[in-house]
Amino acid sequence: MDETLKAKVGQMFMVGFEGEGPSDPLLRLIQEYHIGGIVLFGRNVQTPAQVKELIEQLQGCARRAGANLPLLVAIDQEGGIVTRLTRGFTIFPGNMALGAIDSEELAGRVGEVMAREMVAMGINMNLAPVLDIHTRKENPGVGVRAYGDTPGLVARMGVAVLKAYQRSGIIATAKHFPGIGDADADTHLGLPSISHSRERLASVELYPFVAAIQAGVKAIMTSHVCFPALEPDPQLPATLSRSITETLLRRDLGFEGVVVTDDLEMGAILKHFNLAEAVVRAVEAGADLLLICRDYQRQIEGLEGLYRAVETGRIQKDRLSASFQRILNVKRELSLTPKSQPSTGEAIQRVGTVGHRKMAYEVARRAVTLVRDREGLIPLNLSRHRPLGAFYPKVFSLTQVEEGPQPVTLLSELRQRYPNALGFEFDTEPSPDQIRAACSVGKEVDLIVIASYNSHLKPLQKQLIQGLTTLHKPMVLMALRNPYDIGEFPEIGTCLALYDYHKASIVAGVQVLLGDVQAEGALPCRL
Repeated sequence: MDETLKAKVGQMFMVGFEGEGPSDPLLRLIQEYHIGGIVLFGRNVQTPAQVKELIEQLQGCARRAGANLPLLVAIDQEGGIVTRLTRGFTIFPGNMALGAIDSEELAGRVGEVMAREMVAMGINMNLAPVLDIHTRKENPGVGVRAYGDTPGLVARMGVAVLKAYQRSGIIATAKHFPGIGDADADTHLGLPSISHSRERLASVELYPFVAAIQAGVKAIMTSHVCFPALEPDPQLPATLSRSITETLLRRDLGFEGVVVTDDLEMGAILKHFNLAEAVVRAVEAGADLLLICRDYQRQIEGLEGLYRAVETGRIQKDRLSASFQRILNVKRELSLTPKSQPSTGEAIQRVGTVGHRKMAYEVARRAVTLVRDREGLIPLNLSRHRPLGAFYPKVFSLTQVEEGPQPVTLLSELRQRYPNALGFEFDTEPSPDQIRAACSVGKEVDLIVIASYNSHLKPLQKQLIQGLTTLHKPMVLMALRNPYDIGEFPEIGTCLALYDYHKASIVAGVQVLLGDVQAEGALPCRL
């Protein structure tokens, strides 16, 4: 095998791996296949010190293997429900919380702090921001990952964040081109199709990506969604479509940066194509960086498949060179050297700081939205409503892009002010026994505070909440994730949207309940 060709092919792959240290398969991919980058997930993250040392080990391996430029080290650090760096780091509320605030200045400050913590670890690429416009409330894969449901809001917030990333030393990756907010299925599991006209796509879905390109975004991730109006083959997703990647994105919109595929191991791809064929088709479509996030054998299959395609002439060498050059360009811009990186001790001091955590709380507080308060329950009168009942879900990951949710602290926060509050924890899809038990507890209290977690997509959770409404007690609904839950319960007169389930948002929501602070947010989407 031509070593120059092997190096060019390898640079086009970004891989995930198992474990919290350099695995033997990963080291082989770096040493023998000269891969261009790695992507970190929650399974690779334990503490700031461990992350810092892991990345230093991998960059050292690449240098010893002859790499003149660093590995791209990427992560999905969107904030909110998609947060890979948790223990010891600052957890910010997600994009829809920023959309509820609608402050480009604050969004930029958040982006700078998130970038500062990533750079301290040696991470140089964020697979964010999400520029999808959430126009379909049933969409299971986007929701609060979007800034809102209007093109202007999404563009403003997304551009503010990506500019902050890039001026702070992080390659921003706008995703999921050409926009999957109106999809009706999760691409991790299947192959959705969005059947809007070219005119609709141009005025809505594409709008934030045009703004991002004009703002100088360095990378764009393509989606595994079909767009029949853009691609003649109605079963070919954007990632594998030359019409969408090469013609629309490159030629028509003028994007000159790196095109990254979404994970090629997702159900949307593997249920319809073998991995090697998907890799080749993605390159034929115009992709530069091929993401294979977990399985080592599939990573080898993809590498070998692209080698064969070049050797047989299916992929021309000049096509390979064009992608190779674009990847080298962004790596050169990073200008990372071992000397420019802080020591592990210094890096730890730069993450999860008091100032950063205060900013996360500021976002959470300003995002809380009082959707309605018909009975004037807020602030709660704890002397009148005794006892109080707090009902809250066991939070779990709804989609495969999420990892490691933090425990919901609604009851513990309420008990700080009202020690005798009764608590009832339920599954996000509660059993009939849980539904009956919740109603029994509800009969014992004077006021019900219930936290929902995407109950608009969870029929049994909806049934539990509806059961509590039949008790005709004063009731407050707090939506911990998508605010669409509130639209499902018009009979509940007092409703708050928090947009996030992490501690800062729970604390802020309870403070609004108790009148310590005022709700300032505005709904960034129609219910």
